[in-house]
Amino acid sequence: MLTYAFKKGIKSFLLSKKRGSIIRNYEKSEINFVLSNIFYMKVSEFKLLNENEQFDIIEQHGVFLAERESSFYNIRLYQVQSFYVELYCHTHFNVIVRSKIFSGTHSLTPYLNAIDIEALLAD
Repeated sequence: MLTYAFKKGIKSFLLSKKRGSIIRNYEKSEINFVLSNIFYMKVSEFKLLNENEQFDIIEQHGVFLAERESSFYNIRLYQVQSFYVELYCHTHFNVIVRSKIFSGTHSLTPYLNAIDIEALLAD
């Protein structure tokens, strides 16, 4: 799989005016579709992105897993490739105030109590 940075470079190359003849028969949306299906990002690459780029990646490629509440925050858990992102949304102002990026499973512990396993235990 291609890394995010490499994919971004390919997209820039294909869409550049100098390379117009390469994509003469292809629409910009078709190139975006193909490249969006070739997505792989390392956690180190994700951390280098600015906040808006991170939110775009979460929106386009993240999988919503769970939600929990603390005293001031509604915390939403997403999986992006092989790592996780928690978005802390202030409950009163409804804005994202911070994110936590991690790759291990230890930080998933607060979500375990919310998983209903009754169906797995039933005969």
